[in-house]
Amino acid sequence: MKISYTLARSVQSDVLICPVLEDQKTFSSYEVSLRKYIKDLKKSKLFSGKSGEIEAVITGSKKLPKKIYFVGLGRQSKLESNVVRDGIANATKKIMNKRNKKVAFYLVEDFEKYVQEIAEGLMLVNYTPAKYKTGENAKKAKENLFVEIQFVGKNFSKTIKDKIKNVLKVVESVNMVRDLVNGPSNIVSVEHFTNEAKKIAKKNNYSLKVFERRTLKKMGMGSFLSVNKGSGNKEAKLVILEYKPKGLKKADVAEPILLVGKGVIFDSGGYNLKPTKYIEDMQQDMAGGAVVLGIFKLLKDLGIKKIVIGVVPLTENLIDSQARKPADIVTSYLGKTIEIRNTDAEGRMILADALSYGIEKYKPKYTIDL
Repeated sequence: MKISYTLARSVQSDVLICPVLEDQKTFSSYEVSLRKYIKDLKKSKLFSGKSGEIEAVITGSKKLPKKIYFVGLGRQSKLESNVVRDGIANATKKIMNKRNKKVAFYLVEDFEKYVQEIAEGLMLVNYTPAKYKTGENAKKAKENLFVEIQFVGKNFSKTIKDKIKNVLKVVESVNMVRDLVNGPSNIVSVEHFTNEAKKIAKKNNYSLKVFERRTLKKMGMGSFLSVNKGSGNKEAKLVILEYKPKGLKKADVAEPILLVGKGVIFDSGGYNLKPTKYIEDMQQDMAGGAVVLGIFKLLKDLGIKKIVIGVVPLTENLIDSQARKPADIVTSYLGKTIEIRNTDAEGRMILADALSYGIEKYKPKYTIDL
C-alpha cells in the first residue's frame, strides 16, 4: 500500500475523509475551503459531529475532491483511541469501491495526536479474506481494495510520518495473521506454519528451535501429545522463536517476556465432536499461535528493546483409533496427571506443557498466553 502526503488544495483523489468533533466551536485549523461546508452542515442539523455520524457532501469544486465524507467523532472529553479508530474505519468502508483506488484523509491539527489510530482505521479495513476464491468471485472480492492513502494537511512532521510508517508495518503483520487464521487446515498445516516461522526467523536473524514428536515424547510432554494422538501421521511440533536485541541492560536480559500461543491447526473436538455450524470454522483454533508469529514479524522492525520468547505448540485434534478418550489419564510435562473429561478441551492441554516448558526454561518476567 502506498502512502503519500499533500496540501488540501493539491488532493489527487475523488473522495476525502474529514473528521469533526460534536462540540467543536471554531474551525480555524481546517482549510478555508472546508470550513463553510462544516458550518453549513452543523447549521442545517443534518450533521452534528456525534460519534458514528457520517455525512457526504458533493463539492462541485475544482480545488477540492468531488466528494467529502465528514465523520463525527463525538465530544472532545470522550475522545479516545477506539472511538477514533472505529469512526475512521467505518467511514473508509463506505467509500471503498472499484472506482476509488485512492483514499484521502484530512489530518486536522486537532487530531494529530491520534494519527496512529487514524492510520489503523484507514488501513485495517483494506483486506479481503477471499484469498482462495477464483474467477468472478475473486474479482468482486478484490476490486474494492484501494492501493494508496493520501494524507492531507498543512504540515507533516517526521514524528507523524514515522508513526504512519510503523502502522503500515503493523497492518502488514496483522494481514499475515489474518491469512494464517483464515487459511484452511489442508493448506495452513503444521508444516506450513513451521515454514512461516522459519521465514520470519531467517529474515530477522532470530534463533529458531523446532521440537518434533519424538523429541517431545522424550521431554515428557504427555499433555500436549495426548491431543495429537488421534492425528495419525500428522506431526506435533513445538516452535520456539527467540528475539534478543543488542545493547540491553542486565535486568532486561535476565527477565524476558514469554509469549505462548495456541496452535491447534484444526479442532474436530475429538470424541466430543463439535456440531455443525461450529466445526466449519475450527481452522481458526491456531489464531493464538498466528498472533505470536505476527508479533515476531514486527519486533525487529519496531526496534523493541526487550528479549522476547515465542512458544507455539502445533497439532491437530482429530479422531482415529489411537485418539484419547474421555476418562483417559495422561501425564503432563510437570509430572501432573490429568483426567480427560472432555476431548474438546484441547487448548488447555497443549498450552499446559508449552507454558510449563517456557517458564521453566526462560524464567520470564511476564508471560502472556494467547
